[in-house]
Amino acid sequence: MVKREETTGIIFLSILLLVTLLASLSVSALPSIDNCNSTAGIVINASSEVNNSIKSNGTCITIGADNVTFDCSGFTLTFGINLTQNGELPAAGINISNRNNITIRSCTIVLGDQNSNVTRMMGINITNSTNVTILNTTLHINASAGNNRGILIMNSSRTRIEQIVIRVRNGSGNYGLYFVGSTNNTVQGANIT
Repeated sequence: MVKREETTGIIFLSILLLVTLLASLSVSALPSIDNCNSTAGIVINASSEVNNSIKSNGTCITIGADNVTFDCSGFTLTFGINLTQNGELPAAGINISNRNNITIRSCTIVLGDQNSNVTRMMGINITNSTNVTILNTTLHINASAGNNRGILIMNSSRTRIEQIVIRVRNGSGNYGLYFVGSTNNTVQGANIT
């Protein structure tokens, strides 16, 4: 016959062992991005989050794999700093090309050369992709020349854009949202000027 104290001790040790095991299996934090300070920017191949404001001379972030969530955590991503028209264009804050199941959230994306004459700038470029979601994001594309886009969605389907603010400077061919050959897309809660 097992004594009550022994049973209580065994239960206590079992619970302690279980808690220790669960603590060792805890989910690690997402990898963090703290810089994209080059003309080429960086390629994100796994879900990641930003831990401070980041900048790039050209494109800042390229999503390089499917099933990725990129969370700016409210920080600013500045791209296109000190651009000229010589081989650095087009540039994007975030480039998503040939991807599936991508989520971008809580970003402020800013074109760095606010008063430049650069063209073909895109806050977010979504090309040949499916199931892309953009949430709670603000874009400032303030270049004075034309053909700039807050978000370009080209040959893509099932893009969902919610709670965004896009500010694009007036210029010939500048657009906040620009769809080309895309289907089944949803925009809700957009403020575009």
